Amino acid sequence: MAKRPRRIPHHESQEQGPPCSDIRPPERMIIKVSRAARSLFHRHKRILRSWLIFLGALGTMHVLLDWSGPRVWDLLDVWTARTTAWSLFLLGADGHADGKFVTSSIFSIQIIRECTAVHPIMIYAAAVVAYPCRWRPKVLGIVVGALTILLINQFRLVSLCYLGHWYPAMFETAHMLVWQSLMIFVTVLLWVMWASFAVRVHDPGPA
Repeated sequence: MAKRPRRIPHHESQEQGPPCSDIRPPERMIIKVSRAARSLFHRHKRILRSWLIFLGALGTMHVLLDWSGPRVWDLLDVWTARTTAWSLFLLGADGHADGKFVTSSIFSIQIIRECTAVHPIMIYAAAVVAYPCRWRPKVLGIVVGALTILLINQFRLVSLCYLGHWYPAMFETAHMLVWQSLMIFVTVLLWVMWASFAVRVHDPGPA
């Protein structure tokens, strides 16, 4: 006659249960975070790579410009002052440049580092370099975009001279708030327009 299986007491079933995992809760959390980070990197590898290239290119340009010393900045300031005076002269405002100072029959200004178009051009160029496409549209985009930013910055300086002549109380607001925001907007808009052109005309490829 077959024997009936012995029933395991409740206390014995608890003692003989499945062994607990050797991984502690903090270690489990670290493993989960690591796996999530790897998954995120693989899903957005191109975007992260573009951001790293953008930050690296922008940082490299800033380091090179600072390493070149104040002499380069002085040359940029003087060149900006001369082009501003020449633009005012063409408009009949009798513009003259003396170093970094621009004098005219309507208003006088002093050109400083922030008055140049160097920073917007560097941001735009770094964004173009970071975009994943061939180098030919990148070079073309940097040249055309830099010239466009220079022209817009020249218009900014000339318009500020006329604004300082007609509405002197609004000069600081337009200089520090309105035009600074517009330059950022123009820089981003130019990059978006270039990226749309690069996607439409050229197939994305290795940067």
